[in-house]
Amino acid sequence: MIEVNGISKKYGSHYALKNVSFKAGKGDMVGVLGRTGAGKTTLMDIITGCIIPSSGNVTVDGYDVFKKPIDAKKRIGYLPQSTPLYEKMTVKEQLMFACRLMRVPEKKLHAMTDMVMEKAKITDVGNDLIGNLSNGLKRAAGLACTLCGDPEILIFDEPTDGLAPEQIIEIRTTIRSLKHDHTVILASHSLHEVAEVCEKVVIINKGEIVLEDMLGNVTSTVNDQRRVMVRLVTDKKSGLRLLNGIDGADNVEYIGSKEQGTCDFIVESLNKDVREKIFHAAAKADIVLLCINSMSVTLQDIFLQLTGEDKEMAV
Repeated sequence: MIEVNGISKKYGSHYALKNVSFKAGKGDMVGVLGRTGAGKTTLMDIITGCIIPSSGNVTVDGYDVFKKPIDAKKRIGYLPQSTPLYEKMTVKEQLMFACRLMRVPEKKLHAMTDMVMEKAKITDVGNDLIGNLSNGLKRAAGLACTLCGDPEILIFDEPTDGLAPEQIIEIRTTIRSLKHDHTVILASHSLHEVAEVCEKVVIINKGEIVLEDMLGNVTSTVNDQRRVMVRLVTDKKSGLRLLNGIDGADNVEYIGSKEQGTCDFIVESLNKDVREKIFHAAAKADIVLLCINSMSVTLQDIFLQLTGEDKEMAV
């Protein structure tokens, strides 16, 4: 449905995007995940034909976005990060305008407008001025515009950015409901949003893709890493010496002390369960093992490992 082939975008000597390629098939829900400034918005603008890349091409249902723009764009609904609405229009007027841009026949305008308002849950404010709406309702109206013309492909750039928690839930629920009828690409800096809404993730870092996989396969991409948190009644040096001597412990990290006289550690291993070995090693060394807890590898862990970043991602 969408093929992004070797896209690069250069501003002077700086690459906003560098040799980016990925695919989204019919019915896919793809999350493009990255920090602010990673290149997500630039990529969304290129996919939708809003800006031209320095190199590479994008095809939508077989049509080149830059050589056959009308054929490609009529298949795309796009909600950019800044919701493009006319504040002096009513919601219905805005949606009818959007339908005409998508070349919806006049005789179908009212039915299409009613349908997209219902999907976006804004039927009750159809006659209200855009300028009088809350930020959440404006975003929902923008989402409804994206649905005008019933395009096969929907692209959302930070769809819940700056919204209240209850509004975030509503927008995410609406987007999830679209997956059976549309191919969806959602660009976000929020790990939780991508994990909750999407089925496939493309992680982008400093303009380059560092991972493309189904979310269910992501942990295997980082070698099926296992992690346990260990609390020992000992000092840091003795604890590190004990745990680093465990067969199968590939990485040991001291993470501080939560109880007096104890030290906490994270032990990582590849394809091995080292909990029993830790228990026996602690007993042999006459060190009290207070607790040992399995820790799942999260999307945040994977992001940090692949990008080498140490700052916490948004949730």
